[in-house]
Amino acid sequence: MREKIYYIDRIKALACIAVVILHTFYAASAYASTVTEQAVLQSVKNLMVWSVPCFVMCSGALLLDKSKEISLKKILKKYIPRMLIALLFFSIAFSCFDSIASGGAGIGDTLAKGLKDAFLGTGWKHMWYIYMMIAVYLMLPLYRVITKAADNNTIKYYLIICIFFLSLLPITEKIYDIKTGFYILIYSIYPMYLFLGYQMHNNRVRAANPVMAVMLGIFLISTIALTYYNCSNNNAVVSEILSNYASPIVVVGSAAMYGLIRKTPSKKMGLADTAAGIISKCSFGVYLLHMAVLKYIFVVKKYDPFEHGGYFSIIMISILAFIISFVLTWTYICLKKKVKALSAGKTE
Repeated sequence: MREKIYYIDRIKALACIAVVILHTFYAASAYASTVTEQAVLQSVKNLMVWSVPCFVMCSGALLLDKSKEISLKKILKKYIPRMLIALLFFSIAFSCFDSIASGGAGIGDTLAKGLKDAFLGTGWKHMWYIYMMIAVYLMLPLYRVITKAADNNTIKYYLIICIFFLSLLPITEKIYDIKTGFYILIYSIYPMYLFLGYQMHNNRVRAANPVMAVMLGIFLISTIALTYYNCSNNNAVVSEILSNYASPIVVVGSAAMYGLIRKTPSKKMGLADTAAGIISKCSFGVYLLHMAVLKYIFVVKKYDPFEHGGYFSIIMISILAFIISFVLTWTYICLKKKVKALSAGKTE
């Protein structure tokens, strides 16, 4: 039996909570009436952007592990179908939500729209994560060949190339409004996060806690400062720096968060790790479901938090969205486990 990796659960649990906070404060910003309100809400939202890259880095730590056997058959018969089922189910479910909320289309049109959304990617915006994970799984056999064959320096070289061409160069071009002739034949930053997670998991990125703390400080200070500037000046380049997962600031903040939690104790830390393990198991379901709670509150009911307690109200909505989505997901996991146990008992 493989040894439990507690820091992975810690990261996934914190990232799960951070995603809910990110989307809650982003949704609430539609009701902000002053620059200060907008700046506070956007600052909190932008400070949570490390969450999704850290999810991808955790996937890299687990999926690219040399000692873990992941066959092509398992990827094609388990990992990808699971993502496709989630994509189809939630695309249709969210289409039904929209139809009921608007009192519009019938069942046939609603189902057709859900299927169309799943194929075209025109459904709820946070569903992009499923498409990204499908792409990761499709490329996983090749990624695993790289980690099995490449030495430490080769993967570091790959990371440097990706960070330069997919993070530093694009933002430099936007800042100076130029377009260089240089490019790399990879268009997405997410494989870089995948391999970075693998490297950091195996302690192949040597950075002491003080260095990671400084990196995190740079991320926090620059994010808050740029957010306040952007709320007053509405600069497209600054918006890109703050919200794009390929932004150098986001890369620095994500690596710092992952690195600091990576260095936490390897042994179980009592109830905290028990809770982290449960939240970690529910993280995918929470990610998908919490948006329905937020959409109901902010879009359907048009709840203005600044008329009902302001920032405290927004914090409570974050907690409510997390609890509802967590309870639903945990209930589903428990029922699924019980059905599986009953099925196993019948076959015996």
